[in-house]
Amino acid sequence: EEEEEKEEEQEPEGRSPALGAKDGGTPPVELDQSPEKAQGWQSGDADRDVAPPGAESAVERGEEAPALKPVKKLETELRKKLCQLWLDYLIKTMFEDLQCRRDLVAELRESEESTPLDVVVSETLLKGPDWLRRGELARRLNMRKEAGLSFEISARLFEKTSRSAGISAHLEMLSLAVDQADVAGALRAADRSIETLHLQMPNVKVVQFLSPIKQALFGLVSKAGLREVRERLASSELPSASKIQEVLLDAVNWHVHGYSD
Repeated sequence: EEEEEKEEEQEPEGRSPALGAKDGGTPPVELDQSPEKAQGWQSGDADRDVAPPGAESAVERGEEAPALKPVKKLETELRKKLCQLWLDYLIKTMFEDLQCRRDLVAELRESEESTPLDVVVSETLLKGPDWLRRGELARRLNMRKEAGLSFEISARLFEKTSRSAGISAHLEMLSLAVDQADVAGALRAADRSIETLHLQMPNVKVVQFLSPIKQALFGLVSKAGLREVRERLASSELPSASKIQEVLLDAVNWHVHGYSD
């Protein structure tokens, strides 16, 4: 009995009596294990960014995962480069537009003072598409007079090479006249557009510019009223007056705003 008491006194503190392997038992278990160690987490896992069991993850703490930081940095750099390219393009475009506006104003002002429009058409170094772009720029800048002159020059330059190619300039003049509620100018532009359009019809299967003409004439009816448009059309003696009258009848059938005025 004294020997058994001595063996019990020699047992290490914090350990429970364990059975040996020969008794069919399991290895002794330390009682002072922390919950992390009990679930298999080792101290070396901290170096591999492995959180201990029960601890909050980086996402739960509101922090970015370490693996996402390089991706976020790359996205930020790409955004900066994209913004820089966009700003460079914007500044370059604005500079070119202002330069084009300066040249346009100087050239048209000189032609108004001393040179007829026909001389400008014959002496200009630019072509029809160039003057068309000038007119579009002047219209965006609310320079309506310069826009109308530019479209007129563009149409005349197109007529030198191919009259049917000038329909874009005529449509721009039609749209500009409708915006200004200029009934006479809109009817003249519509007449020229229709005449130019019929030059293309023998060579094309689908008339693609008919809808813009009808839409512009409907807008003219909405702004000026059907009665005034019809009176101006009757006194204009335009070659395409009958075709324009058909569009005005469509405006009545479709009850376009202003058809009853």
